[in-house]
Amino acid sequence: MLKYVKKQIGELLETLEEARQEAITAIRDADSARLINILADVQEAAVAIGDRIEEAEGLKIGDEDAGANEHSEVQVCSRHIDTNAPAAEIISILEQYCEFLWRITQERDAGRQQALIEEAWALLGNAERKLEQIPEQMAAVFMPYKASMWDSMESIWMAACADPDCVPFVVPIPYFDLKNGEITERHYEGGLLPDYVPVIHYNDFPLEELHPEAIFLHNPFDDCNTVTSVLPQFYSGELKKVADRLIYIPYFVTGEAVFRTHRYLPSYENMDFIVTQCEKTIESFSAELPREKFLPFGTPIADRVLRLEREKPEIPEEWKPQLKNGQDFGGDKVVMLNASITMMMGQRERFLDKLEYIIETAGQREGITLVWRPHPLLAATAKSMGEKYVERLAFLEDKFLREKIGVLDKTPDVGVTVALCDAYLGEISSSVVHMFGIAGKPRFYINLQIPEEVYDGRTGGAGGGDADREKSGTGNAEPDWHQDEENKKSDYYRDEENKKPVRYRSEENAGADRYRNEENTEPDWHRDEGNTEPDWYQDKGSRMAVSAMCQSGDKEYFVLDNMGWILEKDAGTDSGYMPLVRIPGWEIVRGRAYRRVEVKEGCIWLYPENAQGTFIYDIKCGRMRKIFGREENEGFGTEDRDAADKRVADWTFIEPDEKCISIIRAERFRRGNPGHVWYEGEQSRLDDYFRFLETTDREDLKGSLGAYPLWIANLDGSCGEKVLQAVKASCFQVGRES
Repeated sequence: MLKYVKKQIGELLETLEEARQEAITAIRDADSARLINILADVQEAAVAIGDRIEEAEGLKIGDEDAGANEHSEVQVCSRHIDTNAPAAEIISILEQYCEFLWRITQERDAGRQQALIEEAWALLGNAERKLEQIPEQMAAVFMPYKASMWDSMESIWMAACADPDCVPFVVPIPYFDLKNGEITERHYEGGLLPDYVPVIHYNDFPLEELHPEAIFLHNPFDDCNTVTSVLPQFYSGELKKVADRLIYIPYFVTGEAVFRTHRYLPSYENMDFIVTQCEKTIESFSAELPREKFLPFGTPIADRVLRLEREKPEIPEEWKPQLKNGQDFGGDKVVMLNASITMMMGQRERFLDKLEYIIETAGQREGITLVWRPHPLLAATAKSMGEKYVERLAFLEDKFLREKIGVLDKTPDVGVTVALCDAYLGEISSSVVHMFGIAGKPRFYINLQIPEEVYDGRTGGAGGGDADREKSGTGNAEPDWHQDEENKKSDYYRDEENKKPVRYRSEENAGADRYRNEENTEPDWHRDEGNTEPDWYQDKGSRMAVSAMCQSGDKEYFVLDNMGWILEKDAGTDSGYMPLVRIPGWEIVRGRAYRRVEVKEGCIWLYPENAQGTFIYDIKCGRMRKIFGREENEGFGTEDRDAADKRVADWTFIEPDEKCISIIRAERFRRGNPGHVWYEGEQSRLDDYFRFLETTDREDLKGSLGAYPLWIANLDGSCGEKVLQAVKASCFQVGRES
């Protein structure tokens, strides 16, 4: 039973005790009318006490089946009376008490009436003793203001629902948009919380009367935020007046330290507890804050990420019409594209150009579905920058939806989006990246660069070709956002001095150097340092250089010396190349590693030119071994070496299909990266990231957690439970002291 309810009932029982003496006086004075009035009032009070107990102990918050399913861990909060519990016994005593009151009204003998009064009020003494046996429960009030931040509270709320010592209430509070200190728009997002969360409107919640033991907040700003504000009545100073404990839960996840702007806020003085990710995080808060304020138990956001990973929510209905088959992802790997306003505010033209490159690259992949989640303020930011940016952003969104490249996600719950996506693509500055990191999912952090061959291959600029412009209703003429004032290419397309695209020559990141060498010829990773190999040795486009090949039975084998692979295909066909094995150690060899290959005794033998030793691969069992020295090279079949060299020269290039290329490039992309985290650059390109995702089984996509176990405590989903227990222990200690 809630502490304040128990106190109310105790006070009501005391008033009934006071009525006993009045009833006895009325009997002695033979004032039957007055006695009946007293007994009627007392009976009404007894019924009210019983109703209050039933309401408190039989309390139900929401419907038991609201939003829950047989597989869900979500349990709707409910309290039911145990018929053997003290509360049920008190109700039974009150029923007997009312029976005695009725018998008193039927009795005419004063002595008998007085005896019945003594028996009736003796029952009240029993009721008071039973009341003392009822355990006190903590009222835990959760006051979110933005539905998208509910994940920072949910696991604590769920722990409170499951704890018999707690009664949780979810009371969303309104907030306002501000501009120059004036209110521009009012918001209330109580209806946007998950269906399984029962909500009480803030106008209907008796906060002062309840005086809860604990109030949980995720808005620490009070009047210090110039963009948004909750109602002043919900500032921390006001809430502190009506609660025993005030707890702040950060609505974000960080690395080691909190953001500079969050290290100290005036509201922290009113907080009894501040939840932090770990002990190390405490050091980044102001030293003026006492250590005992902090609960370094992790973050409820991590709890929810892990729970949703286990449960895997259903695809939102608003997503389905945007999907290729109108129902599900159809086996595609699902990649969240997180485009915030940070990059756009810094370099608006390049940002939009980059978005289009990402959209087009994803559209070219067969097994990729993008979930583009624009920042809620992206459209407003574009509008503040000028109409041409609004038009361009609208063009990109239209292209994205029209070509069924993926889902334009504007749902409030980013946690569901993270759970449904296999990987992340976007900026590193967003806190969403940590949600993917906690889940162990791949992350690819973009910059504003675009590979030069993509730029060179475009004929219509960043707005797409004529067909795109016709479909978007702009005709064949260049859209306004695609021209500068003099009807020339915009600055973000060309550099005035050398006519190279600015995006590859920016001083910030030396874009050209990241994709090309100083001589502006082949990419660096396709050449050795001395650049001594002949042109035929360089891979070009989909063609790959072969340094050796042989046939054994109905199979042909090819050594891609430059890529470090052995390929296999059926003899006599021009396609069907399949990567067989990657040759270890090839990347440290200067020049051609292997010149000759043969199959004998079920093994592929590669004979070295510059490699150290002969490489042997067992085709059947996949075992690899190496024999060091050149003596094995002398036993190369029965062919003349010059003839073998001539045959290799005749087989300079092969053109594997897309599947083969994807497997090779994906393997190179993932190699040496157990955490599955990449930064876009010359060795980490977007199309290879998509290839990696397409060719990797879902169970193999997850990487190591890296530093997250150091940054976030309790990555086992127990943060919410530990926070609740710490707060509960503090609140009950207050009760004992008082």
